[in-house]
Amino acid sequence: MSKILIPATKSITVSSKFPNRSFRKKIITIGFKKKYICNSCLFFDIGIIESNYVKSAILTLFKTADFFFISGIEFCVVPLLSPFSSSTTYNDCQQIDSKLAVKFLPFMREVAVQIDITTIVNKWIDNTLPNYGLIIMGRRINLKESGCVSFGSAYNCDNTLIPLININYKPNIFCLLPPPPGLVCTTTLIEPKR
Repeated sequence: MSKILIPATKSITVSSKFPNRSFRKKIITIGFKKKYICNSCLFFDIGIIESNYVKSAILTLFKTADFFFISGIEFCVVPLLSPFSSSTTYNDCQQIDSKLAVKFLPFMREVAVQIDITTIVNKWIDNTLPNYGLIIMGRRINLKESGCVSFGSAYNCDNTLIPLININYKPNIFCLLPPPPGLVCTTTLIEPKR
């Protein structure tokens, strides 16, 4: 098995308070601010993985503040079905594959939240789901509940706060054999773009 850490290369936060704007900041925000919804999108370039099988893919989000338990909100990671950019708005981020939603609780004592997204990444790898990125969102269980969580974004100045996917995968067999003349197999550490 091989292992690779892939940092997020793009991120935005969108809000129903400003439905025609997006925010590209040092942090991403998810949850509810009174009656307004905040969702965030992340993109990871997984094209470097030379494999048809991923054993595990763990999304790691690094907290930027302490969170208090909010019982009326459920958080989840969902694959996007269309690309996003800095021009994407709240109204544009509605095409998702909710069948692949992965629920998580950010209210832990650890400095990071880890979410198993192996099923999503395997679908990206075998091309049964295009990799347009992920949206992280909150869902209200109790309609009166409010609360937000924030994590480091792809644009955080502190590299230790940038979201990562930790992927364990089985390399394609051709990279385990000596390469033919003219072909080079390498291991690459991907650095975030600044």
